[in-house]
Amino acid sequence: MTTTIKTLCHDPKDWHMWEVGLPQLAFQNDYLLDAVFAMTCLHRGSLHPLNKSYWLRSAVQYQSRALPMFYKILDNVNEETCHAAFAFSLLTSMVEIAMPQTDYDPIEHLVGLRSYFRGSATLWLTMVDHLRYGPMNPFFKPKTIIWEYDPDIRKSFHDRLTDLYDIVAGSPDVKIYNETIDLLIRLFHDSPYSIMVFSLFVGPDFFHLVCQREPLAVLIYVYVGVLFHNVNIWWGEGVGERIVNGLSLPAELLESNPKCASALLWAQQQVKKRPEPDKVLFWRIFNAKQPNETVEDLLHPDDNLHSLRSNNPSTVTTPSAYLGNGLTKD
Repeated sequence: MTTTIKTLCHDPKDWHMWEVGLPQLAFQNDYLLDAVFAMTCLHRGSLHPLNKSYWLRSAVQYQSRALPMFYKILDNVNEETCHAAFAFSLLTSMVEIAMPQTDYDPIEHLVGLRSYFRGSATLWLTMVDHLRYGPMNPFFKPKTIIWEYDPDIRKSFHDRLTDLYDIVAGSPDVKIYNETIDLLIRLFHDSPYSIMVFSLFVGPDFFHLVCQREPLAVLIYVYVGVLFHNVNIWWGEGVGERIVNGLSLPAELLESNPKCASALLWAQQQVKKRPEPDKVLFWRIFNAKQPNETVEDLLHPDDNLHSLRSNNPSTVTTPSAYLGNGLTKD
């Protein structure tokens, strides 16, 4: 269990929380302990492929046992129970990403991730004053480490992402698409890990379009898959490739729009490559002076989660800190 927990933390400021605070909460709350065991089983499965099916079955059993207990707690979250509930919501989001799925559908996976991350954000926004002074306190502190791509990869990906603006230019939904491309570029330039919370911060209109499988929305989501592919963590392994290979565009669109065809081909080629850990650099910047953005800063203006802030004016640091990498302002 300890070995697995260490793999979930990337920022020194979070080490004590993950290695001490979260396990202590888990031993006091059975549902959180089961979630930790589920994540541990998935980690063991990634380390021992020959026994992967056994570890996967075990992970499913632990998670299935944890969820009903969590839902009972969720009906009456208070200043005492919010810490374990919030930790569980974060861990369950990671389990959802890591859990292999049969008959994988990238759109349904996006729906599931959005639900989990929004649950975490809701707890964050409504219980911030209590969470701030509990075991999860490090999430409210500025990150102390900055991740960055190799300059050549950074430029190549940036150019491809900005090409999407031209592809969607003639669409009646161009404003929605441009906002989503803006978000993609923002997450990309923040750190390789920030794409993990795309499903939380993307606007509801784009979410609706991609669920309707509108071709240009699907193409943008394909690029989300490419960015997922470059996240070098065991619990995200294979997700990007499954997203890209699980989506398709109408043949008539590809035939009539060479830019679309080129964009899709590039994405498919990218996920055939193995991620290159040596192409991601990092610098540790301690005592960072730049404040983290808030959840409200990053949520789409039309997102109804904004209403949760009306009775809670406290500053809240971004849930991308879940991954040890709080988004910072440019």
